[in-house]
Amino acid sequence: MFGKYENVDIKNKQLAGFPQAVFLGVVMANLSPITKDTLSDKAYRIIKETIVSNEYKPGDILTEEMLAEQLSISRTPIRDALKKLQYEHILTPGGGKKLVVSEVSEQDIQNVTVVRSNLEKLAVTLLEGKMTDEKKEHLKELLDRCKKLAGQIQNGDELEYLEADTDFHMFIAECAQNTFLYDMIDRTMLVNKRFHVLSGTLNQYSKKAVDEHETIVQYIINDEYEKAARSMKEHIDSAGDRMLVKE
Repeated sequence: MFGKYENVDIKNKQLAGFPQAVFLGVVMANLSPITKDTLSDKAYRIIKETIVSNEYKPGDILTEEMLAEQLSISRTPIRDALKKLQYEHILTPGGGKKLVVSEVSEQDIQNVTVVRSNLEKLAVTLLEGKMTDEKKEHLKELLDRCKKLAGQIQNGDELEYLEADTDFHMFIAECAQNTFLYDMIDRTMLVNKRFHVLSGTLNQYSKKAVDEHETIVQYIINDEYEKAARSMKEHIDSAGDRMLVKE
């Protein structure tokens, strides 16, 4: 079974001579210990949130040196964080070692709306048979929080409402119990938050969005998932249209 390692004492786990430990056909590679957060992860989240909140605006130039100084860490974790943000198209090359905060076009908003509305419609469809009374109650609590914050939005203070809105949508995605779908929705929600801040339309339309949330929740509570899925798609399509409205 083990070829040249056939005489190894498996019971006593004698590993001498093994390039990788092998127990009963299971390969055990030499893995690094898991840590909660690396400096790169922390830098990535901080920089991303600063861009999403529009503190770094489209067209702003970022450099490793500048960010390392602001975050008081070395340039290596900054470099790794910036690579992730480039992969997500939040940053684009700006010549030399400079990176530029990506612009957001009407086509970008339309593209992410098409993807997001279909993903979240699917998530609601998958809820059938999975929504316990406890989950329905928690969904109502998330709706109530959106209602409360929708009436308190002031210019430049949209992030708390957007966090509540994200929690609402991501809880539905979580209840669908499909990790691939959850990850894709999570990524679109990040883009959605940034677009909402840049559009400046939240103060005008947040209450309308919450009314649409309420319709979705009522259908879910009544176990009418086909209607809930249709309402979710209509909600996200409408939200995309509202972001494109010019004052």
